[in-house]
Amino acid sequence: MEDVRWSADFRLRQWLGDYDERLVERVEQTLDEKMATRLQSAGAKLSQMSELLNVALQAPSASAVAAWARYQMGRGATREVWSEAGLGKAVLADVTWLRSEAHDLASRVYARDRREEREPELWIALMRRYAGWLRRRFVAMVVAATGGEADDEQG
Repeated sequence: MEDVRWSADFRLRQWLGDYDERLVERVEQTLDEKMATRLQSAGAKLSQMSELLNVALQAPSASAVAAWARYQMGRGATREVWSEAGLGKAVLADVTWLRSEAHDLASRVYARDRREEREPELWIALMRRYAGWLRRRFVAMVVAATGGEADDEQG
């Protein structure tokens, strides 16, 4: 039984590595030129993307990350970036997309009896990778365009 689990976990690590390309493509669609311009106009800060990444890394589930994004959309200090500029809506759409991706990935990696129990783990794993790629894209599209620097320790 242990060999089966190890084999599935190894396949999962391979699939997650392969998924980075899909995640990068999705992030590029989400944070395109129009969104970058709206975020610049709204005064978006790198710290907001870093906070999203930190929340994703610490959250027990992708649903918790979605709840945090909805909170940012309604919060006065962050409403302009997360709600009015459209970042929150875009991130929430991507959270839904990530759930379907996690379902598909679970179907490929795990036996039928394990898919349902492992799917939430895959969803948050994809969410964490997505948040990292979104932060990197933000640095490339928004921070660099405004002449700012991203000299913090998160890659």
